[in-house]
Amino acid sequence: RLVASLHRHGMGLVLDIVPNHMAADATENPWWRDVLAKGRRSPYAAFFDIDWSPPEPWLKGKLLLPVLGRPYAEALAKGEIRLEQKTGEIAYFEHRFPLAEGTVVAGDLHAVLEAQHYQLAWWRTGGDAINWRRFFDINGLVALQAERATVFNATHGLVLELFASGLIDGVRVDHVDGLADPASYCRRLRRALAKAGGRHPVIVVEKILAPEEILPASWDVDGTTGYDFMEEVGGLLHNPAGEVPLSRLWARTIRSTDDFPKVERRARTELLSRLFAAELGRTVRALVTAHDGRDLPSASLARSVATLASHFLVYRVYPGEKTEVLEQAFAAAEEALPRAEQPWLERLREILRAPGQRARRGQIRFQLLTAPLAAKAVEDTAFYRYGRLLSRNEVGTSPSRFALAPGEFHQAVIARQQRFPHAMLTTATHDHKRGEDVRARLAVLSEIPFEWAAVVESWMRRNTARRQMLPEGPAPRPGDELMLYQILVGAWPALLDPVDEAGVAEFAVRVAGWQEKALREAKERSDWAAPNEAYETTCREFLMGMLADPALREEVASFAVRIGPAGAVNSLAQTMLRLTVPGVPDLYQGTELWDESLVDPDNRRPVDFAARKQALKRTASLIELLPNWRTGHIKQALIARMLGLRTRLPRLFAAGTYRPLALSGPRADHALAFLREDGSDCLMIAVARFAVPLLGVAQFPWIAPAAWEETVLQGLVRRTWQNVLVSSDPLIGGDCLRLETVFGGLPVACWMAGCESASK
Repeated sequence: RLVASLHRHGMGLVLDIVPNHMAADATENPWWRDVLAKGRRSPYAAFFDIDWSPPEPWLKGKLLLPVLGRPYAEALAKGEIRLEQKTGEIAYFEHRFPLAEGTVVAGDLHAVLEAQHYQLAWWRTGGDAINWRRFFDINGLVALQAERATVFNATHGLVLELFASGLIDGVRVDHVDGLADPASYCRRLRRALAKAGGRHPVIVVEKILAPEEILPASWDVDGTTGYDFMEEVGGLLHNPAGEVPLSRLWARTIRSTDDFPKVERRARTELLSRLFAAELGRTVRALVTAHDGRDLPSASLARSVATLASHFLVYRVYPGEKTEVLEQAFAAAEEALPRAEQPWLERLREILRAPGQRARRGQIRFQLLTAPLAAKAVEDTAFYRYGRLLSRNEVGTSPSRFALAPGEFHQAVIARQQRFPHAMLTTATHDHKRGEDVRARLAVLSEIPFEWAAVVESWMRRNTARRQMLPEGPAPRPGDELMLYQILVGAWPALLDPVDEAGVAEFAVRVAGWQEKALREAKERSDWAAPNEAYETTCREFLMGMLADPALREEVASFAVRIGPAGAVNSLAQTMLRLTVPGVPDLYQGTELWDESLVDPDNRRPVDFAARKQALKRTASLIELLPNWRTGHIKQALIARMLGLRTRLPRLFAAGTYRPLALSGPRADHALAFLREDGSDCLMIAVARFAVPLLGVAQFPWIAPAAWEETVLQGLVRRTWQNVLVSSDPLIGGDCLRLETVFGGLPVACWMAGCESASK
């Protein structure tokens, strides 16, 4: 019924698939249950990435199941592990595990457990001793060996059937770096889908690209899910002039000059030993085997592997590739390791460069180590430790790259169009750390760094009495406090009045949820594995005390109002760019209005679709909606207008050229513009940036014509332009156009020439 409705509206469906892991649950997953019951004799044993010969002698031929809430002996003594006589299963609270065939169930329960193909263990042992690959560090998810043809066929049957029947039009491949060989997998997937459906399937991959990293064309996919665009458009909206003063504010707040690369490397090193020790050990054993083991002590090699992994600049490299990033990591590792360790690093270099299947197994094992390490150490740890400006701590971004110049943005767009013209473009997802409009508002701080510094330092002085001193230091710590202030001003709901007690209380609960997660993800004062309740409680009391203070609450709200219009300009700019540059725009649910969400689960709250549907019925123009910008209706109206234009001009948006336009004049740095052309049809797009001086004291995102100070667009040919966004007289222009005319008060502009009338 869903697909039938989509087809009636001229739409299709792309299915999100997870080819690299499954639930490690004996109740829900019959394949996993069969492996637990039969061990290596199970026909599904080869489906999963299992090491049946780990170094622990008590675990050989068994699977470690780290599910117990306490050490095994204690759980057994307390009767928490039971034998269910009726079902013939081992029970541990909600968990159920099968018995091996021929198990004698009489007598000692420990003896029964020893006879199984699995070993129940305390959950804390997982990071050190687990002998099967997980999804990141999650003990409830087991990795599949999707590179095996039998596994691929068994796990993709339904997907191929859905595509063959026309119910889906393609797939989004989740966490592609969790696959042993993404290139081979993606090519096999395309062949299989095309054969099943007789048509071209859409295939996009969830891939985090580092700056300057390029998605390999050999994968034969349509592009990424759009995190690269999120990084580029975010960087475009940050003023590079703010980098140094914001860096200094952070440094003097936390009393450390460590930059993000240092914070990242420290996090990588810590997590490699804390969360991924078992994976490191397995990687080292595979590499030793690839080298035949002679004259290569495992402990020595482990130090080199750990150092190399901690200096990686990308998620991973891929089988058969000779990449500069690997050499860069080796160069950094050489500097970090003592001279006495260099011979082992050189052996590692030889193995990772060596040809042949034997070496390849070790190389893949190393590649499957660096990807989850990057995800956990960078996004889920370092991003919560380094808080210079949180709008640059986002999935797919590198906080070290503070801003992008217009020329860099144009280059990235052109490169994507040449390589992956149908890649997705996103600015919000279910995995983002902060909503797209929270980031857009926080970007304004890069324009007013000194004003921001004065404000937060004033708040820190005023909150001295609220701060408590615990045995391990102040609560909250200065860095945690500075990040909290950013969240408060960045996510303060545009419609929230500070005297609205109920609304402020609801907002406080949301921020407290973010705060708890942020403290635990940072893994410094608290942790998911061992929550520091005293520190977390004190930080929450600090937050609640702040928002209970009417005067301070008013100041926070006033500052959010101060930067709100400029933040709205950024929001509308990134919305316009997502809908007009080459690629396929992705609209995350609920973001038609202002996306003021925080990290999950906050960004997965129910969406009021009825309110959005009702708002679409309004007929006000974008100019008329500007004064009431806080409702977010202007953003929704812009989206609706531009999606309508895409519907009318599909060829131009799908295949039209992209040509940057030059700007000259006093405000040239405050805008970006380009043309999309297809034959005689042409669109001229322009967006404002760095809006604080353009807006002045304006209370809404309206830019007075005089603010542009005779800045002009250059490189045009003489055309008659029709305004797409508002009703206005046609614009007849030569090779130059004044920005005050192009924008007409709006922070975004779209004019068309040679196309059908904009009034349709």
